[in-house]
Amino acid sequence: AHFSGRAARQADRARALAWLGATMVLGVAFCGMQAICWADLTARGGGMDRGKNYVAYFYAMTAMHFAHILGGLLYQSLIMVKIRRRGLSPRIREGLGNAAIYWHFVGLLWYALFAALYLI
Repeated sequence: AHFSGRAARQADRARALAWLGATMVLGVAFCGMQAICWADLTARGGGMDRGKNYVAYFYAMTAMHFAHILGGLLYQSLIMVKIRRRGLSPRIREGLGNAAIYWHFVGLLWYALFAALYLI
C-alpha cells in the first residue's frame, strides 16, 4: 500500500494499481491463513465451545483483526475502482495515503496480537 501511494504521487497509474493488487493478494492470503488456523484449532479440540479463557480471547482478538483486514480490503477495492474510472486525482491520492496509514496500523497491531497470543 505504501508503494502504491508512492507510485500515485509520481502519477504512475499502472504501478499504483499493481501495488494495490499485491496488497489485496497479501490481505486475502492472510485471511485464508487465519481461517486455516481457526479450522486447525477447532480440529484439535479448541473450538469456541470449550469455554477456556485463552481460546475465547484468541478467537475474539483474531476475529477482530480479521474484520479490520476485510474492512481494509473493501476500502482498497473502492479505491482501485475509482483509479480505473477516474485516474489519480488529488482526492484519490489522499485516499491511497489513508489506506497506507491504515495498513501500517493493522500490521503493527498484528505484531502486538501475535506477541500476546503466541509468545506470552
